[in-house]
Amino acid sequence: MKFLKYIIFTVVTVFVLAFVSQALVACSIKNTRKIGRGRDTVLVWNDTYDIGRFIDGNHLFIWETKESYHEVLSNIKKHKVIWGKLYVVAEDGYAVIDKKDLCRIFLTIPEEEFVESTGTDINGNPIYISKRVDNHLIEYLEDFSDYSDEEQKILKQMAN
Repeated sequence: MKFLKYIIFTVVTVFVLAFVSQALVACSIKNTRKIGRGRDTVLVWNDTYDIGRFIDGNHLFIWETKESYHEVLSNIKKHKVIWGKLYVVAEDGYAVIDKKDLCRIFLTIPEEEFVESTGTDINGNPIYISKRVDNHLIEYLEDFSDYSDEEQKILKQMAN
């Protein structure tokens, strides 16, 4: 009888310890994430990028820390994950993000329209504050043909 009690006690102890350790691991992972997931989160990519839902449409963001993020593209029309890459078609351009979080962007609008805000200098000339993100993970392409043939094909299909 004592042996049976010992076995039951041991089994229960193992299960309790396993449950507690899983809970601790889950908490530590949750606290190290940069991106909080909520009902307006459409997609999270490798805890570095996310597509968020807003009144004026979906927007692609890059997160540097839990508190620091930048808008990369606005008014996302379509997004799709194919072969380990995130493809994004937006009103202001295209983006392809790979497994290593490198985001290559081709803008389809003029530079003076890709702005966060505008102002004027002392002479009345317009000043544009660009939305270009200065981050080592983001590369702005000069031409759509800078994407691979396969990437171009996928982006063209998504745009139609």
